[in-house]
Amino acid sequence: MVRHFMGAHHTDMVNSNLKRPKYRATNLRAWREYRGLTQETLAERAEVSTATISRLENGNQIYTQPLLERLAEALGCEASDIIVRMPPGSTDYDLWEVIHGMTDEERRRAVNVLKAITDKVA
Repeated sequence: MVRHFMGAHHTDMVNSNLKRPKYRATNLRAWREYRGLTQETLAERAEVSTATISRLENGNQIYTQPLLERLAEALGCEASDIIVRMPPGSTDYDLWEVIHGMTDEERRRAVNVLKAITDKVA
């Protein structure tokens, strides 16, 4: 009897009360727009649905490695770029390129300068 009570109806009630987790935002939309693609075109190139692209861009779906690799190939970038780097021409990209070329000592000094700037603004 307990098993019957805990059946599908109970499971549906529990699941309907749970909110879907938001996944960490990525740079997928920025890369798609940088390449001048619509969600539909990217979905077609990556062999996924438009709904999947929308869910990924809005943080409502988690990436799998094979999906991430298909998206990167369709966007002409590295899989890691979608997660951690903005496309060329963005302020974040420019900053990344400068930081990437610095020595450890230069990075330390740059962090100190940025902290000083933000302390003045805040």
